[in-house]
Amino acid sequence: MKTKRTVFFLLQVLSLVGLLPAVAHSCPFCFSSGTKELLHSYYLSTIVMSLLPFSIVGGIAIWLYKQSQKFSRTQAPKTNSSQKQMLSEK
Repeated sequence: MKTKRTVFFLLQVLSLVGLLPAVAHSCPFCFSSGTKELLHSYYLSTIVMSLLPFSIVGGIAIWLYKQSQKFSRTQAPKTNSSQKQMLSEK
């Protein structure tokens, strides 16, 4: 019984592995691109997709920095005129 399951599982795995090349070649644009302009657009889109995560993380970092600056300005201790005079006398 266990041998039949093992053989069945191996046949499934082998059939999936055998189908992978057909799935990889299923994109008609990737393998029929003969023009230079089309290849250039593929390279450009690859660069854009590669840089997109960096720009998202950078945008979030800039937003966090601005929020921290805004928070520190609103939380700064306020000095009244008598405190300013005492500080200027010292």
